[in-house]
Amino acid sequence: DVPSYNCIGEAYQQIRTREQKAQISKTMSRYFLVLIVCLMHYCANGQQIVQKIFKLSGQNGLSKFVEIERAEEKYYCIGFNLINTIYSSFILKTDTSLNTLWIKEFVTTSGELTINSTIALSNDSLIINGNYKYNDKNYCWLAKTDSALNIASFRCLSIPNFEYSQAQLCNGDVVVYGTQRFDDSITHRKIFLIAMDTELNIKWKNQIQYLDGNDKIKIAEYPGNGLVVQAQAYITFSTPTVPGLNTFIVRIDSTGNVIWAKRTGTFGPSPSTIPYLYSGDVKVDHQGNIISSFQSTYWSILDFDNVLQKLDPQGNEIACKRFANVSGQDALVDNISIRPDGNIIQLMNKREHVITDANLNFLNRRRLSTSPIGVFWNQLIDENNQIINSGATLSPYEYGLVVKSDSSSAIGCGNNPYLSISVQSVLFSNTDITGDIILSNFMTADTTIYLSPNNVSDISDSVICNSATQFQELEFRDIKIYPTIVDDVLNIGYTNGDGATIEVINTMGSVLMKLPIRRSISVKELSKGIYFIKLIKDNDFITCKFIKQ
Repeated sequence: DVPSYNCIGEAYQQIRTREQKAQISKTMSRYFLVLIVCLMHYCANGQQIVQKIFKLSGQNGLSKFVEIERAEEKYYCIGFNLINTIYSSFILKTDTSLNTLWIKEFVTTSGELTINSTIALSNDSLIINGNYKYNDKNYCWLAKTDSALNIASFRCLSIPNFEYSQAQLCNGDVVVYGTQRFDDSITHRKIFLIAMDTELNIKWKNQIQYLDGNDKIKIAEYPGNGLVVQAQAYITFSTPTVPGLNTFIVRIDSTGNVIWAKRTGTFGPSPSTIPYLYSGDVKVDHQGNIISSFQSTYWSILDFDNVLQKLDPQGNEIACKRFANVSGQDALVDNISIRPDGNIIQLMNKREHVITDANLNFLNRRRLSTSPIGVFWNQLIDENNQIINSGATLSPYEYGLVVKSDSSSAIGCGNNPYLSISVQSVLFSNTDITGDIILSNFMTADTTIYLSPNNVSDISDSVICNSATQFQELEFRDIKIYPTIVDDVLNIGYTNGDGATIEVINTMGSVLMKLPIRRSISVKELSKGIYFIKLIKDNDFITCKFIKQ
């Protein structure tokens, strides 16, 4: 037996026989090999950036992902497909490297069916929520599936003046929420909330209305006690302290009762006299504080600044920051997420991330660079602090696009520059509006609708970017191509590009040409369409787009 020593080196020196030395050496080699394998595994999983494009093979139509959900070691992406004015909805299941496991399409024998959201349960089953339109009637439906996506139970709700719904898991309850119209005005809507157990049995249901109407609804789980509702309020009067459009937040307990309701008040400093506030997203952080995003008009109703507000559990403002764009005011927030380390990531303008710490202090802003160019509607954060975005490509046809960041939040194919941003502390005082909240139970009725989920086996995925990547500043940052609409010769302007290579890529990611860098290339033989030119140097690259006419 090896004696017990504080230092392995001292122990090794005490062993005198060749057999003992050989045994220790063999054991140490095994441990060293295991360590190398573990480090390789960690680096591969911690630094890999994955971008994949999904399309139905042989079909030229619109395919896009509007939501992504994670459960254990799998992702579920909701998609829509449009072929010759006919919509279909599908769910794609992948592993954590975005490799396809299966895809299933939902169809009906008549009417129009859409999937709006999924809830992934721990046993690999799903709760699916959607809309169904038939004979000018709109229904809200939910289905529970088994792990193979076969429908185990189904519920279709007839809700008066129903418009739209989403579903989210809050403290073990499936909360379905959405809008109802209460007259012919586009702004006159009510919010409905329906809480169910995971077997789709209704536990409670309520209706919320604030003044003239509500829209743009988002909810967030409040850990251990109900949920938070944020929505857009349309009201019939407008003063500098009561905007014609504003955001309100309601805390709901686990039985559907209002704990408090607040309206975001004064519109803050702005050259504009138009005090409109547009609702964004809402989340609850690890300390029970509420993170609310909304947009404040700046120069006009078409120019916005993004505002991020932190509230305590009682709805009192802790901090509030205005984030102005680097080029004009155009800051619409589609989604915010809170990382396990407490940092907040805002998906802004469907193409970039603004990252702050837990106290709303600006950390950095990154543009999502993808090839082909993509837009994103949804993001989620996994336990490794990685960001997963889902959306669609911007090409002659839209295809489903999913991009997964590395552990440093670098995301996409191409350069992801850090961008500066103007940050200003502002005050958006919240006013108690509990008395103005109209809360009432409403009626629902079960309706039988027959659905058929079909297997679709001809989906393909194209790996556009799948590599360990470190992003650095390019030496040829001032790259220019001209003309951008070209028939014959494409000119390339650059500095310090010696040793770089050029690739010409089509919208499906196929490399059509690869050659050493030069000042011009002939594109005469290319077919008409959109292409990308990529300049690569020292494991870094930059991409530009041109059109062959």
